[in-house]
Amino acid sequence: EHGCAIFSVEENDSELLVIVQEIKKKVQVLNLEEIIRTIRSNLLQMHGIDADVVVLVDPKSIPKTSSGKTQRLF
Repeated sequence: EHGCAIFSVEENDSELLVIVQEIKKKVQVLNLEEIIRTIRSNLLQMHGIDADVVVLVDPKSIPKTSSGKTQRLF
């Protein structure tokens, strides 16, 4: 199963919404922009918010706790 992490960061006195989504390694480069557009569109339609940054990463790139939750690093 592919993980996802959503968090905010501060930049120039603004808060930015960041999404990091794990995807299959075999996804073609041409599909990456379409995946990002789909994530942004679904987020806007379902929750009425827009992501400032969407990052696609390899599977198992997002650290997890022993119980399988997204690990928070401080």
